[in-house]
Amino acid sequence: MVVCCTMHLQAQCPNTPKPGIHVIQYGDDLYKIANLYQIGLQDIMTWNQLGYNQPLMLCQELIVRSSTPKSFNQPAETFSSRGLYTKQSGKKHEVQTGQSMAGIAELYGYSESRFREFNAMNDNYQPQSGDILLSSDCTCDRISYTDGITDYAGLVKKTNNKAPYNPPYTEPNLPRTNSTNPPRTNSGSSDGATSMNNQEMEMVNEINLLRGNPSGYIQYVDAYVDEQRKTGGFPVDQAVVNELKSELRQLGPLSILSPSQCIYEAAKAHGIDQKPTGDVNHQGRDGSWPWDRVRKACPNMQDGNENLVAGTSSIRTAVILLLIDEGIPTRGHRKTLLKPAWKYVGCYNVGTVGSFPHYWVQNFGY
Repeated sequence: MVVCCTMHLQAQCPNTPKPGIHVIQYGDDLYKIANLYQIGLQDIMTWNQLGYNQPLMLCQELIVRSSTPKSFNQPAETFSSRGLYTKQSGKKHEVQTGQSMAGIAELYGYSESRFREFNAMNDNYQPQSGDILLSSDCTCDRISYTDGITDYAGLVKKTNNKAPYNPPYTEPNLPRTNSTNPPRTNSGSSDGATSMNNQEMEMVNEINLLRGNPSGYIQYVDAYVDEQRKTGGFPVDQAVVNELKSELRQLGPLSILSPSQCIYEAAKAHGIDQKPTGDVNHQGRDGSWPWDRVRKACPNMQDGNENLVAGTSSIRTAVILLLIDEGIPTRGHRKTLLKPAWKYVGCYNVGTVGSFPHYWVQNFGY
């Protein structure tokens, strides 16, 4: 899930004495509520006439029990209890013989339509044994597997039980002109020197290269797409690339971001927090979200947000993956990179987290 929008800290809402009603508190989401009451996600949406991706309001009342409910002490029936479906570790699911899209979706707590959406599948596609699907809504990060599997739009079709191999992307030697390059930043910032290392500063510089001249960055996007085609990499949806290029052409120069030590500390803290878990997501083990961490580390900041990316050793490729944002309908990563209001940035190179190499945390604020 990219965190593509902001939320401010709120006080808890008083609970209601009404039976079968849940009052939404800060940090709640439908998946958490469904697990809390041991009910299906689709049931909550049906009972409350909610649409997919519809935001929840703080203190909103939700029906969490139908007029003929099952006992709350009795776990809801799941596909896994029927023997055909078993959850798999990590964020991927390898389809087994006889499994359906609806069954796999319910296994991981999603409606079939939402599951198809974040796996970039149309309604006519039926999974085949050996297919690799995302088992989690990955709008919070961009993962590019370079260890033999390329998982770009959410689906890898296996052939002869082997996943297609995507050779590492090598940046072409493109000319860098003054019209394309913004001023190169250094370790200084308006709020003090930062402790970012040279590689982390290269990530900051790449982000500023994009923001300093968005239309000039199109040449690097085109070079990435061409390289994928030449090397037989995972296909990139040209329609999404064209959409991106149109957006970049219409943008004027954006603010050049200054390195911020406190924002860097927020990014670093999240990376260190996730490393022992082997998991990749925006919620910290203490329940914090990006805006919580940025504002805690930087009390004077009004707002903050975060991008996560992993899988490629190329800093430019990492930025381009976030920028294209294929398979993410909201283009949340792209919006975060191109938000005009940002003034400060901090990038932390976490290293390997679980099965994800070259994992980065990018934090922004103003």
